[in-house]
Amino acid sequence: CECFTRPSRMFWKHFTPPVSELDNLLAKEDCSLTELLDAEDVLQECKGINNKLLKFLTRQENIEELVSLVTSEPLDDVDEAERFKYPNTACNILTSGAGALVDKLIAEEALLDKLFEFMDSEPPLNSLLASFFSRVVVELFSKKASHMLEYISSKEGLVDKFLAHIDTSAIMDLVLGIVSSFQMSDERRELCT
Repeated sequence: CECFTRPSRMFWKHFTPPVSELDNLLAKEDCSLTELLDAEDVLQECKGINNKLLKFLTRQENIEELVSLVTSEPLDDVDEAERFKYPNTACNILTSGAGALVDKLIAEEALLDKLFEFMDSEPPLNSLLASFFSRVVVELFSKKASHMLEYISSKEGLVDKFLAHIDTSAIMDLVLGIVSSFQMSDERRELCT
């Protein structure tokens, strides 16, 4: 019956999808990372593979800032709830499963070096930042395990840095995961020979 299809065609013909806050921000010439981190839908758009957003986030200065946010102690001049807002959002973005972000981090050793500089901190580590760091490293391992194993193996003294922070529960869990990855990697090599 045509009476049911005609009205719906008319509706869709005149329907304009709403423009999100994020789209408006990305359309601005001078959009900042902080503005995007404040947008309510940034994480959903990242998970939904918004290419315009991912292109913005993978710009060198923005990906470096995301890494800095999850590894650097925020300023003390704001209340505790606000202090870790941006580091938490940055961690959620970096661990959102967006392949473009993982690929960018893996492709540039300087970004991995910046991430792992967190391990140069004096003990005790901030436990919240340690959990953010660990989540990002686990994400990288889950997507590019062999590359991450090679990276960690190639960095002299990195294992000692992990051991220096073994009292931080997030680091201890991360070390156990890395050791398991090494063991599985060795077992796979044995099976292939």
